[in-house]
Amino acid sequence: MHKPNIKEFKPLVALMENDNGGEVSAYQQYQNIYIRGNSNELMIRDHKPFGNLVIAQIELTHKQQETGMEIINFLKDYGKENGYSKIIAESVYSPEFQKIFLEHKFTELDNRFYCYELSLVD
Repeated sequence: MHKPNIKEFKPLVALMENDNGGEVSAYQQYQNIYIRGNSNELMIRDHKPFGNLVIAQIELTHKQQETGMEIINFLKDYGKENGYSKIIAESVYSPEFQKIFLEHKFTELDNRFYCYELSLVD
């Protein structure tokens, strides 16, 4: 089983600390990366055998700021550099994040409940 290296996600930890206004907890469990603050949370699931980076949970304190876009930009770059074929965002209920994903060329999956997908392959 492929396991991501938590050290590679330090830029996301910094973004989440900025959004949280202080320290966050960042740890890895199996193929999952968790970054949690008092009022924000990000969970990235690594499905590299299937070519997927999955945003399984995202909640930000300041939804109207650039943090969401910066997270997506980091994941796009990380995914391309490390051989992933797509990013999937699961169960996106927030209208703010739905808008951000669509602005970043994600497509809404017809057969999945509020799920979005972005191909990283040209």
